[in-house]
Amino acid sequence: MLIYPRRYLKFIRLRHGLAYFDEPYDKVKADIIREWQYSKKRTLFSGDIHTLLIDLTKTEDDIFSGFDKITKRQIHSAKTKDAFTTVTFNNNSERGGGGEKNNFFVFFNAFALSKNLPPIGEEEFNFLFENNVYIIRGVLYNDEVLVYHSYITVNKRARLMHSASLFRNQTDTAFKNLIGRANRLLHWDDICFFKKNDYLIYDFGGISIDSKNQGIQAINKFKEGFGGTPVKEYKSYIPLTLKGLIFLLLKKII
Repeated sequence: MLIYPRRYLKFIRLRHGLAYFDEPYDKVKADIIREWQYSKKRTLFSGDIHTLLIDLTKTEDDIFSGFDKITKRQIHSAKTKDAFTTVTFNNNSERGGGGEKNNFFVFFNAFALSKNLPPIGEEEFNFLFENNVYIIRGVLYNDEVLVYHSYITVNKRARLMHSASLFRNQTDTAFKNLIGRANRLLHWDDICFFKKNDYLIYDFGGISIDSKNQGIQAINKFKEGFGGTPVKEYKSYIPLTLKGLIFLLLKKII
C-alpha cells in the first residue's frame, strides 16, 4: 500500500491509498483508497476491468506453447534474424534513474499524441517509479529504443500499464513489421523476466469488451495471441474520511 498525496484543481488535496491486485491493507491514513483489479466489487464507486492473465508458475515451454502460430513465428524471427536487445529500467537498474525515466516519459507522450491517447500523469508516474513498484522495459535496435513497455509490479504480479512504439515511418511496411516483431519479442522477454524474478502473474493490462471498435479489437487480438486466461476484476474507490466521501459523490454526480 502506497499513500499518494494528490491535488485536484488548486484547493483540494486528498491522500490516496494505492492498492493493487488484492493486496491486503489495514489502518490506512488516507482520504480515499483506490483498489485496482481486486477480485471483489466493494462500493458504489466501482467499475469492471477485463484482462488476460498468464500463470508464471508454468514452465516457459508451457507458456510459449499457448501462443498462436503468428506470435510464435514472429518471436522466432525476432530472435534469429533481428539484432534486438532487451533492457530493463527502474530505480535500481544500471540504466534506471531520472534520465532513462524521462526518455520513456517523452517517448510515450509523443506516441500518445500521435494516437489520440491520454498522456501519462507525470506526478503519479514519478511517485510509483520512485517507490520501486514501476518497471520500464524496452527493445533496442541499433542503440535506438523501438518499443517500451511499463509495468506496475505489486503482490507478485506484473501488470502492463503502457506500451509505445517508435511511430515514424508508419507508411513503411518493412519498418512496421520490424516494430511488430520487436513488440512481440518484448512481451515474451517480459514474461520470462518476471518469471525469473519470482513473479506469479503476468497481466496484459486489460482488454476491451467493446466489439464495435475495430482498433481496440485489433489490440485484443494481438494480446490474445499470447494465450492467457480471461478474467473479470474490479476497480473501486473506498472513502475513509468525510472529505473523501464528499469528493467521490461530487465526482460521480459530475
